[in-house]
Amino acid sequence: MEIIICPDGTAALAWLIRKNTTMSSEWISRRLDMGHISNVTNYVRDFELAHDKVTRQLRNRFAKILITSDLLTFWLRTDPLPWNQVG
Repeated sequence: MEIIICPDGTAALAWLIRKNTTMSSEWISRRLDMGHISNVTNYVRDFELAHDKVTRQLRNRFAKILITSDLLTFWLRTDPLPWNQVG
């Protein structure tokens, strides 16, 4: 299976948020600037099912990260995440 992942790691971050929170696809799409909400579902599914070494390592690393309520509160207060503002 060939996986298409956003080059900046957005798919991995979307997967992490989906797995550890109850945030909606709409919220994730908006906060990560992923376009249509179906992109969230597709990227998360593809990231979950990918078997290549790099993606497996990334999943394992991200699986160890805990999303805290403080981090989510920060995301709710800010528009958009910093990497989307790179000039």
